[in-house]
Amino acid sequence: MRTLLVTLTLWFLAHPAIAQNATPNHVYQATETVRLQLASYNEANFTSANDSTSIEQGILPRHVLQYAERVMEKVQLLRYMNGLSTFATNAAPVRDVTPADVHGMVTKIEAQTAELATAYGVDVVTQASLPSGKTPADVYGNLTRLSKSLDALGVPATVPNDVYRVARTLQNALDELARRNGSNVETPVVFTARPMTPADVYSVGLQVIDDLSQIAGDGRRFSVPGGVNSPGQKSGPIRPADVNKLLLRVLADVDAMKYSAGLRTASVKPPLEGGKTPTDVWRVLTETRAIIAALNAI
Repeated sequence: MRTLLVTLTLWFLAHPAIAQNATPNHVYQATETVRLQLASYNEANFTSANDSTSIEQGILPRHVLQYAERVMEKVQLLRYMNGLSTFATNAAPVRDVTPADVHGMVTKIEAQTAELATAYGVDVVTQASLPSGKTPADVYGNLTRLSKSLDALGVPATVPNDVYRVARTLQNALDELARRNGSNVETPVVFTARPMTPADVYSVGLQVIDDLSQIAGDGRRFSVPGGVNSPGQKSGPIRPADVNKLLLRVLADVDAMKYSAGLRTASVKPPLEGGKTPTDVWRVLTETRAIIAALNAI
């Protein structure tokens, strides 16, 4: 931890203007440096990652920060696997997230990843060149590449237990928002006639986004900058990691709704629970839709 603090302190002292006035170009530069570093680890490890990704629409800095937190969690797991010190990541702030906020998180990821170089017997890579014309969506896409590179290095795959934790965080945040606005929601008892798949959960996740867009759009009571936008249906097989990524995007929007409503409490994830299935996640999200309906009726 001390090494990380020293590294970050020196970095910010050397780059004060970037720290305060970071743009998506600076954030992308940092993620690209991490990508190159992880590529060197995979090469030394005789592993490789699928580097392809698609650019999602409607991505804003808050979505990038929320997903960067997930990447940081994976970096901590890789550090643990290699005998290095770790720390718990903090919940994304409930505020109007800026590129500077994202840059701060990605810079920490860069420092934490670089410290793994000795574990793989490689050098720390030089910083990637500063690009131009990058957007939050480009940064988000590069974070997806980092996530895949970390998976290739042996970080445990995302499982329904992880997704359930995010779903519960989302549900708790919306329940807090409802109660603070005078709506006490009785959680419905939800049944399903068959076991649900990650694809089923992804579909109900998209329904949650559609529900939120009705109460957080321009001119609505819980309106947020940029609105709530759906990435649309994902093509190909859907894994728990895809559902997790979608729900993290939703959580970023809900935190923005909390901020617009005057709440400043971070949406802290509950303790990880074992034995969860896609059906459990589907049930939580279906219950969450009832909370959103209650908010819509206020």
